[in-house]
Amino acid sequence: MAPWIIRVFVRDFTRDIVLSVTESNSIIYLFPSLIKLKFLSNIPIVEKQNNIEKQNNIINKNTIKKIEIIDSKLQTKLWNAFRFIYEHINELNTFEKPKELGTINEWLCHQAHQTFIRYKEQLDKHEFSNALNIAERFFWQDFCDNYLELVKDQLFNPALYTLELIAETKATLYHAGLSLLQLYAPYMSHCTEHLYEIIYKKTVGLPSLHLTQFN
Repeated sequence: MAPWIIRVFVRDFTRDIVLSVTESNSIIYLFPSLIKLKFLSNIPIVEKQNNIEKQNNIINKNTIKKIEIIDSKLQTKLWNAFRFIYEHINELNTFEKPKELGTINEWLCHQAHQTFIRYKEQLDKHEFSNALNIAERFFWQDFCDNYLELVKDQLFNPALYTLELIAETKATLYHAGLSLLQLYAPYMSHCTEHLYEIIYKKTVGLPSLHLTQFN
């Protein structure tokens, strides 16, 4: 079988790679917020240059820009979410999970646990895009759109709530934030590692996010 030529799009450069593969898929997406791989054709190496030039005329010129927008939007959302987390947990005296968390906090912890189970299943099958999609749903829908909106009033108007509930919510924020960094670590290693160093390194006691375990 003749080798496949694969074109790799990564932000501001394009590179062609020749691989001997037997997969019949026409398109593979790997870490879609960062990289897009596309089979050009099943052709001999000697025909590589001519075919690449032809393909250059039909490649969607918006592909790289779209990838950059997705990546930038996610990174901005992460920074904003963790700025909010840090503002409300930097004075915590204990980082242990309370035995009682309250309904909303219990719900988020349950969602985080179920997310990790599905996420790990996909990683074990090398379905990296599926795993990322699972992490995305937890971050955008469960954490940002639902949980943060539900607990904001507790944190901005603490006098209206019990001290116990406020402590439970802050502890949940602490642990949920660490879980989010762990989920995104394989895809956004530098950003997540930097946030870990600022917020968690001192209290977790491990030199790197990539040495932590999900729990």
